[in-house]
Amino acid sequence: MSRSVEDPLKTIYLDREFIANLYEQETGNQPETKISTSETLHATAKIPLFSGGASSAETRTYSVSIRGMLEALKAKLSTFPDEAQIELEHDKPSVYMWVSGVLSINVLKRSRKMQSEKTGRQENVVLAEVPYYALEKSKYKFALIPSEDYFQSGFRGLRELHNTVLGPIDLPVNALLRVVSAQTNFNQWIAIPLIIYES
Repeated sequence: MSRSVEDPLKTIYLDREFIANLYEQETGNQPETKISTSETLHATAKIPLFSGGASSAETRTYSVSIRGMLEALKAKLSTFPDEAQIELEHDKPSVYMWVSGVLSINVLKRSRKMQSEKTGRQENVVLAEVPYYALEKSKYKFALIPSEDYFQSGFRGLRELHNTVLGPIDLPVNALLRVVSAQTNFNQWIAIPLIIYES
């Protein structure tokens, strides 16, 4: 069964750049393109160590909406394999695959053994907690590297709210992922989400 185009009301995440690039490749429709360059650096911006101080941005204008692109790409998106057809291996190119599972938020804790002022004993002290998106309860486990801007309105703040006003988050989803040949220390494959629907 094709999982390429589902009810738009079920959309959680949509990589618009991926969809636009695939649409251009499959249809040959060339957008109106404008490239702008900026050399203005904001005082609060985080600049990489090796940076020339300038950046450029490409703006593309299409005569069709992202939703229209998805509809036009329905046949192409359905050709990406299901997780059951894939055997992930190290030292291989990245793989595009559809996955069914549960989207959740895991927390990576960084700790260090320190001497307690009260007891004088060595104790584990949590120095930092880093929440990240994970997709589990599928054939494989994945740690996701999303772009926050591609989450649908209302979903963008879930990671920051985790373990504050929100309890555990477990959303059943269908997702198209690009899986790279790398794993976390917890045996999760690293994946870039492209499309995520609630299932």
